[in-house]
Amino acid sequence: MKARVPQMYAWDVEDGQAGVTDDMDAAITNVDLALRGAATGVCGAIRVVTVSMYGNSEYIDLGVVGKARRDEGGVVWTRRCVLLARDGHEGVLLRPGEL
Repeated sequence: MKARVPQMYAWDVEDGQAGVTDDMDAAITNVDLALRGAATGVCGAIRVVTVSMYGNSEYIDLGVVGKARRDEGGVVWTRRCVLLARDGHEGVLLRPGEL
């Protein structure tokens, strides 16, 4: 039987807020909340990561699955949202809980 490699989501915002969770909805919520209080133009991202199997205390970055920025109207999810959106369209505005 193969061991299942845990899939997790690392999130970070340019103002220094960051974290890792096994719940993509939580990662989206954390980025969204951080950007709501940020200045216009600040960006955040969510990446799929997994734990290194080589005994190192590190995460292996498997790629960006979402990117958001704070604009004058609020938080806008702009990059590779096709992986996050139910309707499969890029550039859709996502809010926490809409997955």
